[in-house]
Amino acid sequence: SKYDKHTCGIYAWAEPISPWDPGVMNHSYARIAGEVYLWGRVTIHERGYRGQLARPGAFYVTSKMPAKLKIFIELAALQYDVPVVQVD
Repeated sequence: SKYDKHTCGIYAWAEPISPWDPGVMNHSYARIAGEVYLWGRVTIHERGYRGQLARPGAFYVTSKMPAKLKIFIELAALQYDVPVVQVD
């Protein structure tokens, strides 16, 4: 379909990953890790999914993250009324 040819949308890994693995977080599309709910048009890809619409379920932080990024994540979590989970 026409939608399948586009790359826009929210991407989600199918399996839990270590989000601060160099192979994951070096990509511009994976700056913030957490849990996400996808709906609308959802396509299945080799390593996960791409959703037309999404809402965060939780945000993950580590003690090694820059302070400004943690503040940004905490503000986003307040906006969406979801938890911030310390993963290290």
